[in-house]
Amino acid sequence: MHPDNMNDEEYERFVEYRMNVEEGNLEDGFDDMLRDYLIAVETYEPPPQPEQLLWAAVDFDGTLCESTWTVDNPHAPPGPPIERNARKLNELVERGLKIAIHTSRSWADYSLIEHWMNHHKIHFDRIVCGKLLARVYVDDRSVFSEEDSWWREG
Repeated sequence: MHPDNMNDEEYERFVEYRMNVEEGNLEDGFDDMLRDYLIAVETYEPPPQPEQLLWAAVDFDGTLCESTWTVDNPHAPPGPPIERNARKLNELVERGLKIAIHTSRSWADYSLIEHWMNHHKIHFDRIVCGKLLARVYVDDRSVFSEEDSWWREG
């Protein structure tokens, strides 16, 4: 089996080392360490992929809070929560999804967002700042924030 992370030259050295390990032709001590390493590399199997993605990425301004953010005032404090959307976010959490707040705000606003989310007791697992600021987002997994539910099967 040719590991994906090795080029041909590295793989040839790997095979040669493996043969030396099997034949016991390495110095004392080193052979045990190398044998353990080679066995670990050779037998590693990544964990199985989940059947479904477990993350929901949720916008901040205009989705979870009333938008006060503008290009002219990018560090504006967030407006009040949009309660109906906080309830929809909680539905996703109840269904087992992890929540990433994905915002166009800069990383300088991370603490502001984190404090606002905690203050309003809105669940999140991660905050990702610096989303591309665009006029529209086109995505095959998108859900419009005004829909009755954000949950999608599969």
